[in-house]
Order: sequence, then C-alpha cells, then structure tokens
Amino acid sequence: MMSSIPERPLVFQCRLCRTIVADSLTIEAISEARRTVSLREAAAVVRAADVVEDADSTFRPLRCASCSAAIGRTYLTTPLEDLRDLYTLDIDALASYELGTTTAAAPMMVPAPPGGGGVDRLEATLIAEIRKVQAVALQLDDRLEDLEKRHRKLAQRRRQPTTTT
Repeated sequence: MMSSIPERPLVFQCRLCRTIVADSLTIEAISEARRTVSLREAAAVVRAADVVEDADSTFRPLRCASCSAAIGRTYLTTPLEDLRDLYTLDIDALASYELGTTTAAAPMMVPAPPGGGGVDRLEATLIAEIRKVQAVALQLDDRLEDLEKRHRKLAQRRRQPTTTT
C-alpha cells in the first residue's frame, strides 16, 4: 500500500464495477494501518443516510453509485479530526490506474474476494445490460424495416402512372 501521495495522478475505481469514483488530486490522508485513502472530493459515490457508530467514531457509509458496493465512509465524529467530512475510501474496495503509465497502480490492487462473489455479480450486471442493448437494437431494427417497407410502397406509388378522367 502506498504511504505517500503518488508522483503521478491516480484514478480510483470501484473494484467491483470499475466505475471511476475519485482521483488522487484531492488526497488529504493515507493510512497504511486502516488501509484507507481520504479525499476532499469523490464522484459516483452515494453517502448513506444512516449513521453508523463504532467504538470511537460515527460515520455514514459510502457506496458506489453504479453497483452499490460498499467503498468507504465519511466520518462525522472521530478522534482523527483530520478525517472528519472527508471521503475515506477503503483501498480493498478500489482498483486504481496511474496516469501516464500503461499498467495498473500495483500498490492499490487487491486480489478478488475468495469464491468470486463479486465477479458473479458483475457478470450478472453485464449480462442484464447486454440484454437491454440487444432489446433496443431489435426494436430499432424493426422500426428501420418498417420504414424501408413504407419507403418502397411510396416509391412504387410515385412510379405508377396516374389516370385522370
């Protein structure tokens, strides 16, 4: 895990669905012990309405806006004052990419959970999205076919001589 702010910007993604949730340009704190990165700003993140209390702090859970995976928390109260109101993301819930390179930022990559539950959920989501796209494509094909038939009929009518009495 990284212990200092990286030289090149990192893009943080939800580990489950790969939605971009933040970047390293707003990093405020990194904790190796807690395996978290705390940022001033985040995108595609939903802050839960419920407040969770643990031994010495209260926080609102953060979830990925795309797949609802738990990705971190926003502390309301904590002995670590520098973390209050920041987006504290769990590194184990993230994948990352270092800009200006052709490889993933290795220190942030964590193996998939045992049993592949996350992969199964991602596969099911992708299949559902593909089916939606297929349905739209079939509807568009039907509409195009209907328009082509109308066009042919209209062209035939124009070619037919008109009779006047």
